[in-house]
Amino acid sequence: MKYLNLSFALLLFAGCGPAKTEKIVKSDYTSYRDYWYDKTLQDVGATVAKPIESVFDFNVLPPNVEQSHKFKIRNIGDKPLHLLVGPKTCKCTAIKILDRIIKPNATGEVQLSWTTVEFAKEFSHSGSVYTNDPNQPKIKFHIKGKVAREFGLSPNKIDFQRIIPDSDMVEDEIFLFSGEWSNFKITNIASTFGENLSTELTAARPAQLKANNATSGYNLRVKLKPPTQPGWFNGKLTLTVDGGDSRFDHTIDVCGKVVRRISLTATNEISLTEDGIARIGRVESQVGKTVDFLLTVNDPHKQIVIRKATMEPSFIQYKLAPLNKNVDKHGVYKLQIKIPVGAAPALFDRTGSFGSVHLEFDHPRVHPLDFDLDFFIID
Repeated sequence: MKYLNLSFALLLFAGCGPAKTEKIVKSDYTSYRDYWYDKTLQDVGATVAKPIESVFDFNVLPPNVEQSHKFKIRNIGDKPLHLLVGPKTCKCTAIKILDRIIKPNATGEVQLSWTTVEFAKEFSHSGSVYTNDPNQPKIKFHIKGKVAREFGLSPNKIDFQRIIPDSDMVEDEIFLFSGEWSNFKITNIASTFGENLSTELTAARPAQLKANNATSGYNLRVKLKPPTQPGWFNGKLTLTVDGGDSRFDHTIDVCGKVVRRISLTATNEISLTEDGIARIGRVESQVGKTVDFLLTVNDPHKQIVIRKATMEPSFIQYKLAPLNKNVDKHGVYKLQIKIPVGAAPALFDRTGSFGSVHLEFDHPRVHPLDFDLDFFIID
């Protein structure tokens, strides 16, 4: 009888304990957040999240400026705290979780970013993160502030875009204005380009002031000696703005691209990677394939002739012809690459060796053009 009572007690105790956890299957859920929450709790266990702050006031910002703030979350539990991006009040607000897993007694960060809109007087937006804290499954962070009409600019950056190689100087202009100050000043201008960049301020034209509903303004002309090497470049231009009762620094992005003396562009039928690989793809031996490229000469002298061509494999054929009669003005040619009918089945891709094109030109400043071909030939 004693053993019978003991067995009954054990069964009763087992019945009062937690139920056996079932396997979490993703297909059973219609919401990824619910699946993530249950799966995280099952794998990790309950934890405790404590946000250090949940509201941040940017105060007054100029228009067209991107600002970010990092909110801190402390894990005061004894299990790892997991975070997942949640909803936000506006698509213009970006949420970035800098620490997706926060260890016990550690602190992680969530970043909210927002770009001020030129004609908005103030902003107020929120972004949330999900947590595996059962008592706080969602934490909302709030950013707010005002947009000053004291100072604005149009456009909001300086982009030199396509710069011809060996250009001595390039210029661009940006309009600085105020909707409230009758006479503001730019007291200092500094840049990351050093002596290669110079600026000139001139008074705004009446039509500019009217179009931007401004009471005062300047045109800022920027002159830059571009880099000698082809490719993208970027830097900063910092202005010290003094409106009398308000004084602050404003940073403007300065970017551009020095193009190559000769550039190659793929047409819609193929793709050309940044590292110079033309994806031609499948070629049927009994049909062959012809693909076209656009070749642009970025030089005052735009006439070119191919002096030497080396193709790999050697059966590849080529043809170069002006795209239209305005080649002396635009410098655009059509380069035709042809894989002829009857080529034997073969593979020319990353797993083996690429096909290749090497072209040398009868031009004093245009260097040889090299690019690879990725294709395979089948019967």
